[in-house]
Amino acid sequence: MNTISIDRLWTKLKSKRYRDQFVSAQARRVFAFQLRAIMKRRGLSQEKLAEQAGLTQGVISRAADPNYGKLTTTVMVKIANGLDMAYCGMFVPFTKAVQWASSLSDESVQVLTFVEEQAELAQIQAKLGEVPLSVQSMQSDFDGGLKRSRHRALDTAMAIGNWEQLQSHRGA
Repeated sequence: MNTISIDRLWTKLKSKRYRDQFVSAQARRVFAFQLRAIMKRRGLSQEKLAEQAGLTQGVISRAADPNYGKLTTTVMVKIANGLDMAYCGMFVPFTKAVQWASSLSDESVQVLTFVEEQAELAQIQAKLGEVPLSVQSMQSDFDGGLKRSRHRALDTAMAIGNWEQLQSHRGA
């Protein structure tokens, strides 16, 4: 989405009715889009994910459909559990919602599983030295999804509070 269309969208959002419709559509669209993108990247069928999540294939099919409007938080959490990923539905300002909607891509919505994230933390620890693997204060990054590996490593190093080593790594 270019700047002009973001400006037009922001103008439309001045209407409370439009904002309500936008939020409803985005909630359905983003979850379904991300689910399909993750399944595609990981080569997961609906049947396999259903098995991993303790759900039926039909539930996964409906969750992956942006036009289905009755997805429950319980189902979304079960799907996240089946993917071994966290799910955090949260309130955000409209500027973030517009930014998110305008930058959706298969790459921007990818998420590491817990095991993958743990392996990445171990790699960072090996590269940076004495970085503790237990994360003391995680900083949320809902501003653009998954970044390339170097940026993920830097974000993770920031999240675990290793500022000095992070600065020397950035200078490299």
